[in-house]
Amino acid sequence: MGNFSRNTFDPVKNYVGVRLQQGVPVLDADWNELNDVARQELYDTFSLTFTDGIQPGGFDFEVGFSEQPNDFKVLAGAALIQGRAVRVHKNLRYSTQPWTDPRRAARDGVAVIPPLTTPPGPPEGAPPRIDIVYLDVWDREVGSDEDASLINPAIGVETCVRLKREAAVRVAEGTTTLPAAPAGHAFLPLALLRRPRNQALITNFENIRPFFHSPQGMGVVSFFPGFLPIHSSPLATEAALPEWRLTISPTGPNQAIPKFRAVKRQNEACSGILPLSLPHRARLRSFSISGDISAVGGVVQWSLMRFSHQVPTAAETFFDILAEDVIQAQRLGHVFSTNYGLSPDESKLIVDNSRYHYVLLTHTGMITGGYTASIHGISIFYEYYGLAGQPTHEHD
Repeated sequence: MGNFSRNTFDPVKNYVGVRLQQGVPVLDADWNELNDVARQELYDTFSLTFTDGIQPGGFDFEVGFSEQPNDFKVLAGAALIQGRAVRVHKNLRYSTQPWTDPRRAARDGVAVIPPLTTPPGPPEGAPPRIDIVYLDVWDREVGSDEDASLINPAIGVETCVRLKREAAVRVAEGTTTLPAAPAGHAFLPLALLRRPRNQALITNFENIRPFFHSPQGMGVVSFFPGFLPIHSSPLATEAALPEWRLTISPTGPNQAIPKFRAVKRQNEACSGILPLSLPHRARLRSFSISGDISAVGGVVQWSLMRFSHQVPTAAETFFDILAEDVIQAQRLGHVFSTNYGLSPDESKLIVDNSRYHYVLLTHTGMITGGYTASIHGISIFYEYYGLAGQPTHEHD
C-alpha cells in the first residue's frame, strides 16, 4: 500500500473540485482527493448516459468452449460497468487467470478464483446445474516493487504509486443470480453454464452479456402496420377477406405472412392514423414506406405530421406537415418501397414531445373502381441531439 497521510474523498459530499489556497502547504490528501473527485465526476456522467454492458453487436467477453475439463475460454474485449471503462487485451482461460494463485490474490487483496467443480451424479435424471459467469472489475494500487519505472532514477525515490483497473472472470455455481459485489468491485454478467451431472467438459453456454445503450447517435424507429381503417367496405370478390389478411410468401407454399389491408370499393376512401413514438430531441432525417396496391390507378397518400397538444400562439398552427407524398399504381399488383429525405424546415424536424405528438396519416383515393392497398412497413431514421444543439453523430 502507498504511504498516505489520510484519505479525505467521500462521494456522498458531492464535491466536484479542489481549490489550492495561497501560502499553504501542498498535502498528499488534497492532491489525491482532486484526482478522486475528477474520476467520480466521470463515472457519474457515464452511468447517467449509458447502461452497463458491451458495445452493441460485438463479441467482447463472449464465453466459449475449452478442450480442458471444468474450464472455458473468454474473448478479449471492452465493457462499461457503473461508468467505469474496462479493457482486456488478450483472450483468457478461466483456469489460468492470475488470481487462481492464492499468493497473487492475497497480494492484490481479492478473493481467490477457485477451480470449477463437476456437478455430482445421483439422483438419476436430475436437471443440469446452472452456473452464472460474470466479470469482476476493481482498481488496485501498483508500486515500484511491481513496476520499477515508478522510481525516478534522478532521485532514486518512489514518489507516486499508480491505480490499475483489473478484470477477472468468476463463476457462481448452482445459481443464476449475481452475488453481492464487495466494496470497490463491480460485476457484469457474461453467460450461463448448463452442466449435466457427472460431465466435466463444459459444452452448453448461454451468453447473457448486456449491451450498453444510449439514445445518442444514429437510430431508426420502425412501425407496422400503417393502416388502421376508419372505414372499410369490401368488394363482393373481397368479402371473405378479414382485416388481417394472410398472403402467400415467396419462400414457398403454406408460408403465410400477415399484412394489414385497407379494402375500399368504388368512390369510397379508407383512412388510417398511426401514432408515432419518437425519441425526444431526435432530429428526423429520412422516412421510408413500403407496400402494394392491387389495381392500376390505385392510390396511397401519406402525410407525416406533428400536432400541437398545447394552445398554439398566433404565429403557430395546430399541425404541421413534415413530409407527404401520393403513390399511384402503374401496374397490377404494384409494389412500392420508397425513401424520402426530410429537410423542409430543420427546426421542425427536431422532435419535441413536450409540445407535439406525431402521427402518420394514410388514406386511399376516391377513384373509379375498387382495389386493395397494403402498407408493409414504415421506418423513420433520426439523429439524437446533445444539449448543446449540435448532432452527436452524423450520417456518412
